[in-house]
Amino acid sequence: MILQLLLSGLSLALAAGADFYKNYDELSKAEREGVDYRVVVHQRRAPLTVLAIHGGDIEIGTSDFAQAIAGEDSSLYLFEGIKHTGNSKLHITSTHFDEPRALAMAAGSRGCLSIHGFLETVRSVVCVGGGNPVMRKKMTDQLTAATGLGIEVESPCQRFGGDDAKNIVNRCQNPGVQLETSTALRRRFDRDPALRLELARIIRKAMVD
Repeated sequence: MILQLLLSGLSLALAAGADFYKNYDELSKAEREGVDYRVVVHQRRAPLTVLAIHGGDIEIGTSDFAQAIAGEDSSLYLFEGIKHTGNSKLHITSTHFDEPRALAMAAGSRGCLSIHGFLETVRSVVCVGGGNPVMRKKMTDQLTAATGLGIEVESPCQRFGGDDAKNIVNRCQNPGVQLETSTALRRRFDRDPALRLELARIIRKAMVD
């Protein structure tokens, strides 16, 4: 009975958006790297770092999309949940995400782009946030111009602003851009990998041109 109550409390907390762990130090003392989660780092001689801090099975599909955007040219950071179940427990919100390798990559990057996922199973949506208004507008213009892809663009992103200075995407040398992608869009990527690559190309162009 006690265990059921604890599990119920955990589920309610996660559903309400509260993190189980308040930061990486707390997470790393309870979870095992290489067993429960993994960190992928590709440090390249590039001005841009692409991050998916809720990758793997935390926000499914964000790792693949971040990899597609980074390609072989930009630096890439992934924090991935690899537990058999319960990966939502590994979610640390962007303003509290302080994994040391991520902080080091952000500090050494001219700009950052962070890929996230949110629950929306009907519409294919990209919500544009982050602390860099110039890059947000450029990103919004590029995405909006791609009218043939069947993607809705929300900008400014009211639900997930991403403009807090403590957000990992804004801790690079210049504030960055945060893209929230809907469940429906990420499911479309699985069915149509060419769509993922085309959208990645558009996003990369907006960030590096």
